[in-house]
Amino acid sequence: DTGGITSNSSPVTPSGTGIVFNNGTGTVYGDVTLQEDITINQGESLTIRDGASLNTGDNKVTVNGGTLNGEDKITGTVKYTPSITTASLSEGKVNEEYDAFLTADGSEPIEWSVIQEDSLPTGLSLSKGGKITGKPTAPGDYVFTVTASNDVGSVSKELTITVKDVDPIYSIQNSGDINFADAIEGYTPEVKTITITNDGNQPITLDQPSSTSFDVGTLSKTELNVGETAEFTVQPKTGLLAGSYDEDIKITGTNNGQSTSSIVNVKFNVKHNAVKVERKDPTCTEKGNIEYWYCEACRKYFQDEALTKELKQEETILPATGHNLTKVDEKKPTVDAAGNIEYWYCEVCNKYFSDEKAEHEITLEDTIIAKLPKFVSGANQEWTKGSKDGLTFKIDTDIKEFKKVLVDGKELKDTDYDIKSGSTILTLKSSFLDTLSAGKHKIRFEFNTGSVEAYFTVKDKENSSQTESANTGVQNKYGLWIVLLLVAAGGLAGFGILSKRRKNHK
Repeated sequence: DTGGITSNSSPVTPSGTGIVFNNGTGTVYGDVTLQEDITINQGESLTIRDGASLNTGDNKVTVNGGTLNGEDKITGTVKYTPSITTASLSEGKVNEEYDAFLTADGSEPIEWSVIQEDSLPTGLSLSKGGKITGKPTAPGDYVFTVTASNDVGSVSKELTITVKDVDPIYSIQNSGDINFADAIEGYTPEVKTITITNDGNQPITLDQPSSTSFDVGTLSKTELNVGETAEFTVQPKTGLLAGSYDEDIKITGTNNGQSTSSIVNVKFNVKHNAVKVERKDPTCTEKGNIEYWYCEACRKYFQDEALTKELKQEETILPATGHNLTKVDEKKPTVDAAGNIEYWYCEVCNKYFSDEKAEHEITLEDTIIAKLPKFVSGANQEWTKGSKDGLTFKIDTDIKEFKKVLVDGKELKDTDYDIKSGSTILTLKSSFLDTLSAGKHKIRFEFNTGSVEAYFTVKDKENSSQTESANTGVQNKYGLWIVLLLVAAGGLAGFGILSKRRKNHK
């Protein structure tokens, strides 16, 4: 086991384990565990020999400017106080951005500070991360001391920044040339804004600009420091006549006898207040017009876009053509084809009229008379009382034209039948048919396009009773004679009835 380690010596154990620290030089022999912190100061060193090791345990090794050899053989905490590695700093210029980083070796995190804040060039500052930024405002050589600190120590170093003055630059720039949209006589002037920027390095005093064809607004400010801006408006003067206006507006700035300027080119075109009127073909009832141009300012008509060929208003008009009517005679509908009313058709405007003077317009649908209804199936059917199914009739007519159905002249309620499309398919319900007497009945279907009739028969339900049939062979002879007598009697009775009927017809 090793004992406590002092700053001047540490005995080696009989086993050859320990640290020998002599005149600022320490050597580790064997596997050593620290019993207290050890610091390696400037000019001192600690070496861990090959085959040896150092375990810091709950303590630590602090390198404070000294030299540590064999750190890879240490288990535990090793801390390094900062060591500033920045040798020098770059020059700066007045009113220009400055940016520099300080660097140091040592255990992180390292925090930077300057011993006397105002020793930095005016306008610059040092961040805790070691960054010097800002804009220096005055030339000179600035000497200052910075300190790099961490949790085990700190170190300071004197540095210098030289700030040089810059050559004066007098310059202004504008936001760009302006092209106003073309306008016609009587226009409302459009307003645009021009921005002037001091992009030099000296203050500038601006002079108010002016123009011949354009109204120039007052400058928002005349004194511009470096980087500042001023604005003014520009717009065409009211009442400019037709023509092209192209003008350079000059903006001038001065400082102590020095001057600078910037030019904004402004363009504006004024045209006759003429509107193109597209050709419009006349219709049967409405006038049309040729293609022409009309100037709202002078209230004149022109044949060409250049407005050189004047016209009278009446020369622009194309008269209405009038209807070209064809009479279509009335055609009666049939069960196989639709008909039509009498009407007149104009081939020019593709319109339909109910009168010869074309005063009453109608649609093509208005001219059509639907074809007459026609039975497809269902006439002369028979239905026996007690049947579950009803009677179905199919009529070749659109179901939309259906009005009502009557049986024996009496209109049926919609609960007496079912109706569906597919032409028109109507089924009398068995519940209704059971209410009818046995015999022949007339059914009538009424549509908007006409009516159709048919007959059907209702029959009573038949009663079937079986009679006993006699066995084959010899029957009772008396029964046979009785049958023969009955047949003979029936024949005589029938002859009497027939004779009576013949007498009645005489």
